[in-house]
Amino acid sequence: MPRVTFRGHARTRPRGPAKENPIDDQSVSSTSAIAEIRRDLTASSRALVSSFRNANLARAQLAFVAFSICEWASFIALMVFAFDEGGAAAVGVISLVQLIPAAVIAPLGSVLGDRFRRERVFLLAEASMCVACASAAAAALLDAPALVVYAAACSVGWILTLVRPTHGALLPWLARDPTELTTAYTAAGLIESMSALLGPLLATIFFALGGSFGISGPGLVYAALAVLLGVGSVLIVRIRTPGPPAEPEHERSAVFRELGVGFRYVWSDPRPRVLVGTLGLWTFVLGFIDVLIVVLALDVLGIGETGVGALSAALGIGGVIGAAIAVVAGSRERLFPAFRAGSFLYGVPVSAIGAFPPLAPVLLGVAGSGAVLYDVSGRTMLQRLIPDQKLTRSLGVLESVYMGSEGLGAFAGAALVASLGTAWTFVIAGAIVPVVCLALRRGLRAVDVGARVPAEDLALLRTTSLFEPLPPSALERLARNSVPVVVSAGTVVIREGDVGDRVYVIATATRT
Repeated sequence: MPRVTFRGHARTRPRGPAKENPIDDQSVSSTSAIAEIRRDLTASSRALVSSFRNANLARAQLAFVAFSICEWASFIALMVFAFDEGGAAAVGVISLVQLIPAAVIAPLGSVLGDRFRRERVFLLAEASMCVACASAAAAALLDAPALVVYAAACSVGWILTLVRPTHGALLPWLARDPTELTTAYTAAGLIESMSALLGPLLATIFFALGGSFGISGPGLVYAALAVLLGVGSVLIVRIRTPGPPAEPEHERSAVFRELGVGFRYVWSDPRPRVLVGTLGLWTFVLGFIDVLIVVLALDVLGIGETGVGALSAALGIGGVIGAAIAVVAGSRERLFPAFRAGSFLYGVPVSAIGAFPPLAPVLLGVAGSGAVLYDVSGRTMLQRLIPDQKLTRSLGVLESVYMGSEGLGAFAGAALVASLGTAWTFVIAGAIVPVVCLALRRGLRAVDVGARVPAEDLALLRTTSLFEPLPPSALERLARNSVPVVVSAGTVVIREGDVGDRVYVIATATRT
């Protein structure tokens, strides 16, 4: 068999202090930032196209589109229905009823994906959401008691928490090679970003149709989502995969015991604890916004149900812009400045809506960009900080915190609207995140300093075509886990036919 030898050394992590990454320098020009955004958008677009060249991946991604749109549109429809039935107080209570159980159910998604065939769990979740949406549509359109609509609509929110982890775990079994897998994950991220806009737009269209024909707008939204999810379910049925090997029974039991490990780890270490706590604040404020958008559109501005969808779409447009900004921010060595900037971009516009309600679409767009910048910067710090063996469970804790915080925020927001009015509730909601971020700035800076990545390794991986489609957080994880390899001249590194258990990225070498 042929042999490959290297003269000199190959390495994936430098010995000694890491060099400063040029992209992390504070003097980065606007031209380089725009180039970074353009490069990421190009890679994401290519990833989306590439995902559809594999029939099984295409079916999974299209079904994920249906889920992602449903996640946004169904919640908007439920909030509008609740407001029509009982005002802001009903919106707060129903948000709590939907999101608190969802926070408890969320960690089970990864467990089900480990215990059973993932395409079957994916199908069960998507088909169950389809049935729940159809039930909510029928109940709303036929003027059934509100409790019946609430039960069906809330169950959509409970079930959808199972989809994202199952879909993510299914992709490796559908991809035919590592490059296809990395592009599939990138495409999934792009789908979620675009759905933050598409979901509210779908709700707006069907609210308008409902108003034109004098029937329930939320009922039409749920009917459209039932059709969309039905198509997604049919696509999942056609997915063909060998599936993961059966898990031994003792390992299955261990999975359930491990559910609490993430919570114990986050609580025991002050660094992830302060970070998860401050990250949970933005969804707490999002709960306020869930209530306030409905009140603003229907009571203050008088723009009707379509206005609720339009204002939510403005938030989604801002999120897409914020995701592009986060591409540049996430590639920097220090993330606290972006985290702090995101807190103000998120909070100040929300407070300003209290004084200038007609400017709400623009201000919500700015707030949406700040929210995504805050979230992405904070998540990246968390991923840099936590060891890989505890990362998945810790991120599961974060998802639970997000859902629970949003439900509590909606309940608190409804209470403040009733006691202080809409304007002051906007002012208070917007002040929460920047004030807390400033108060905890020393602890957050310490987290940022302790969550560094080897800059030279990261720069090397960015120039490797295999890893080009990966988002910054994934590249950073690879760089952090890289192992230095120094090879003397004449040493055999790998032979053709050997079982591959690692990837070598050559920094400097001479072939002989």
